Amino acid sequence: MSIRKNRGQRIINHESVRKNVKEKHEWIRIGTNNCNNNTFMKEGQPVRTTKLTVLILVLGVAFGAQGCFAVDLANLEGWDIVTSPSASPSEIYAAQEMRDFLHEAGAPLLAIVSSVSHAEHHIFIGYGSDMAGSNVGFSVAGFGDERFRMVIGDDNIAIAGGQPRGTLYGVYAFLEDYVGVRFLTYDDTYVPAIAEEQLVGPVDRSYEPPFSLYRYAGYPMTFQNPVFAVRHRQNAITADESLGGRSAYYVIGHSFYRQVPIDVYGESHPEYYGLWDGTRRNYYLHTHLCVTNPDLVGIVTDAVTNEINQPSNSWRRNYAVSQNDTLWQYCQCSECMAVDTAQNSHMGAMLGFVNSIADNFAVSHPDYWIGTLAYGFTRKPPATIVPRDNVQINLCSIEVCQLHSFDDPTCPTNAAFLADLQGWGAKCTHDNLLIWNYGLNYNDWLLPYPNLYTFKDNFQTAINNGVKAMYVQLGVGYEDALEMSDLRNYVVMRMLWDPSLDTDDLIDEFVTLHYGQAGPYIRQFLDLVYNYYSSEGTHQASCISGQWDLPVDATVASDGLDLFIQALDAAENETIRERVEKASICAYRAIIDPIWQMEEDATIEASSAEYYQPLCEEFFRLCDKFGMTTYVTAGRTRVNAILARSLPYSGGNWRFQDDFNDRAAGSILNGTNGWVDAYDMYGSLYEQVMINADKRAVETSAGWGTASAAGAGRDISGDVRAGNYEVRMCFYGEYHAPEYVDFNFFQ
Repeated sequence: MSIRKNRGQRIINHESVRKNVKEKHEWIRIGTNNCNNNTFMKEGQPVRTTKLTVLILVLGVAFGAQGCFAVDLANLEGWDIVTSPSASPSEIYAAQEMRDFLHEAGAPLLAIVSSVSHAEHHIFIGYGSDMAGSNVGFSVAGFGDERFRMVIGDDNIAIAGGQPRGTLYGVYAFLEDYVGVRFLTYDDTYVPAIAEEQLVGPVDRSYEPPFSLYRYAGYPMTFQNPVFAVRHRQNAITADESLGGRSAYYVIGHSFYRQVPIDVYGESHPEYYGLWDGTRRNYYLHTHLCVTNPDLVGIVTDAVTNEINQPSNSWRRNYAVSQNDTLWQYCQCSECMAVDTAQNSHMGAMLGFVNSIADNFAVSHPDYWIGTLAYGFTRKPPATIVPRDNVQINLCSIEVCQLHSFDDPTCPTNAAFLADLQGWGAKCTHDNLLIWNYGLNYNDWLLPYPNLYTFKDNFQTAINNGVKAMYVQLGVGYEDALEMSDLRNYVVMRMLWDPSLDTDDLIDEFVTLHYGQAGPYIRQFLDLVYNYYSSEGTHQASCISGQWDLPVDATVASDGLDLFIQALDAAENETIRERVEKASICAYRAIIDPIWQMEEDATIEASSAEYYQPLCEEFFRLCDKFGMTTYVTAGRTRVNAILARSLPYSGGNWRFQDDFNDRAAGSILNGTNGWVDAYDMYGSLYEQVMINADKRAVETSAGWGTASAAGAGRDISGDVRAGNYEVRMCFYGEYHAPEYVDFNFFQ
């Protein structure tokens, strides 16, 4: 556990960070004399082991005894990459990745071969007879899916692991740790040039990731780019065999809505659905089941059987039997309440039901799991009921304060969650405890959100309590310009693979390598926000609307925007500038927060409106540029209405769109005396609208094209604003029937 402390200003030396990334490991060799059996450790560090990390021993550049020498990556001329003739698709791909990244770093383009004729200068990728017979050979018998071992020394390198992903993941570990490659975003990979002399080893390293069932950072740019995901060893994304395939276990989510569908049973069997405030509630996702109803065991068992039998699910070994998306509407019938009361938890009746379903598959599908959420009213473990050996519990942290660690004693909300985590850890003794964590402020996706320092502690706390899989929800839909989303995604993915990494190191290397000369200003922004919320003792649940709203301090917001303006000025090229622009959205969202929080009919002083107008325009421009238009649509309408009402009318160019699908948008150009002329896409005059000093449309011309020249608009309502607005007009057309048209105007 770590206590959050105020962080002083962190000044980044770019060259220092780049050197640290490139030459991160300065190791010494200890142990025996045989290169295959040496034990190594980092100088001054104890050897660490955990229940699931078999061993992580990362080794050094010093020359070893008895002729066990380091490998110089600057001198790979004449080397090759060796795969077994029976190499798996992921091992072949791993060899290609090794070849390509070494070449990009400055090494010769190494040949990939399937046999050797001499003893030295080989990089063995995957287990094979040639590797086993070499001076760096070893067996992978008994290795799990993702465990790997790496041996470097005496002019050979061997990386091999369990199938299907161990070898591939070992190659990425080598590229990160010894070449200095950093997979920053899906379209930004840092590959440093190999130094004139770059010694690696001797090394004998073995690693198995602690979250062994699955690791999933749920960020759109990750699951849309499986190669990027696999480079970060995310194992729940793709079925592509060359990328190692996906884990046989997937994130357990809501399932009752599809297993007992309301459109099938809602009218005929309302008793299947939960009783809440005297009413059987049967509406889609927010409906719980009456899980003590005996009919439901067979219905849900059949539904799960159908899911298992789907060919598209042949890879999968866990299936959800889980409540719908309701946090509090448990069933209040006498039977369910009797069980829940006896178990001191509304998980009582639910877990009994899940166990019954699991029993139906224990014999027919002994290697399958039934998973359920511990979510909202089911989060607390029941007093005596224990999950069956084939039941997975996916514990959700939706109510948790995401600004403090799970084990932070200063956060009472998290203390309650920690007690539940420990309770489930005691009950789940068969590698069957999972966590669904929330890493984004779902109350506002764009406000600054200083939760980067919680992931390391939370992951370690989870591991200490037996958690074997971690899903971190980092987005909704396909938007990828959420607050500091690229940085957060990077930190989370690196930590999911290796929770021992240092958060500050990860932040520093990302902002330095991704933002270039703008990096120091963005680092100062991060510290500014973190320090403010730390000193204020703020608590905030990321997904509970209105609970512990995240306050925005005007001074912090102003200082933060100033830092981003400096960052933009410092950006050395257009690529860096665009990255900084994307990151700056959160600073603009913070600076406009006062007007953002207002109702649409509010009015502010003209001077305030003039201050906010350019800031809001830039905020919305950035949102449009980086794919956040839909998310801010309602806010844009509200803010623009406030500004239009508060700003003096200053004319300007206008464009409009009427509500007929067969009419195209046109432009409205300023005329004289307050008239604006509306033209369609063909240049024909649509209409003339008189706008008075109060920005109201008070009169229309007799026009409406030649077809309706006889009729003039008579009834007009609506404000003409410096933003999105409607004007409703009544026209009398060819047959003298009133025709109402809504015009949407945009300046």
